[in-house]
Order: sequence, then C-alpha cells, then structure tokens
Amino acid sequence: MGGAEPDISPDQKELLEKDIKIEVDKTSLPVNPCVIASMERLETEDEIRKRKEDEEKRAAADKTKKKAPPAKGAPQHDPSDDPQMVQIPIENSLDLGFSMPVYTKWVTSQFQLTKDRYMVDVASKEKIWERIYPQQNGAPVISPSGKYWVKVRVDGKERQIEIDDRVPCDYKGKPLFARTLNINEIWPQLLMKALLKVYSYKWYTPTAQFD
Repeated sequence: MGGAEPDISPDQKELLEKDIKIEVDKTSLPVNPCVIASMERLETEDEIRKRKEDEEKRAAADKTKKKAPPAKGAPQHDPSDDPQMVQIPIENSLDLGFSMPVYTKWVTSQFQLTKDRYMVDVASKEKIWERIYPQQNGAPVISPSGKYWVKVRVDGKERQIEIDDRVPCDYKGKPLFARTLNINEIWPQLLMKALLKVYSYKWYTPTAQFD
C-alpha cells in the first residue's frame, strides 16, 4: 500500500540528496593518557573499616604520632568515618590487531592470558600492571618526567627496570608494542618495553653467558 510523499521544500530535498563527507582531524582530538584506566566511587562500609584498621596499625607502630583528643563539647564525629573517593582500575581487553608485528602479538596474547586467568606475582601477589611505578593509592600513575620503574622477576630475582615512555609507532601513529582497546592506556607498552630491555642484556654467571 503506497503512501503520500512527505511534504518537503526544494532546499530540504537538495540537502537530502547531497553527498556529504565528514572528515575528522584525529590529531586535534584530546588525548588523556593514563597508565591504567579507572573509575571513581565512594568506599563501601567494609573498605572504610579496613582503611581505619590499617590507619590504627600504622599509628600504633609510630609511637611518636598521637591522635589529638576531641575538644570539649565538640560532637563526637570522626572525619575518617566518612566514605572517601577511591580509584577502581578498569582492566580493558588487549588489542590483538592484525597490523601488529608477530613478536608483539605473542607478548600481547601472554598479557591477555595473564589478565584473564587472574595470574599474580608468586611473592607479592601483584597483578602485572601493579608492578609499574610511580604509584598512587596502589595504582600506577602518569610520571610527569616520563620515567618509570617496572619490577620484573628474572632468574628468580626481582629487579627494578628503569624505562621511559617513548615507544615505536607505525605510520598511523599507533604503538607497535602491546596495547589495550583503550588508546589512552600505556601500561602494556611500559611493561613490554621493560621486558625487552631486560632480555637485551648479556647475563653472566660463573659457568655460562646468556644473551
């Protein structure tokens, strides 16, 4: 069953028939880099209780620090009882794009496997992204100087590897190192750069040399 054509003006008809191309200058888009993406929320009751217990333990260990008694007549309200804002890391999936070099795909797959199976360091119980410094409230943060430290376990010993935030990119400006689907995150690139730096050294033992 046919219907009447919509009543539109010639200008509107011309606009509908016009081939419009939208070009976006990606270089002008704002970029807010972060080591790992996170979201903010208020503490739960259990988190408040755990935080206060930790604060009491630290205060007990530091005998020189004493809590000031409340003023006379003042309400008995402890500000530490109020929930505080906490940063919750968001573990995004890693990008396994076809344009990556073969060695990067292999490293990326291992990072994804480690994340999916909740693997942690055998001694510290830290996740892989938690071994990047500097940190704030237990999570790695952007270093203003561009310098980072990554804890890597090599030959049974934990080593701190110093790196910077410069990584190789392709002709489109995408990192050639491991990356997540969030283009602002840099923790996979930092971790991969630290691993490449470690394994580019020559390690000497009394009986052998490892290249």
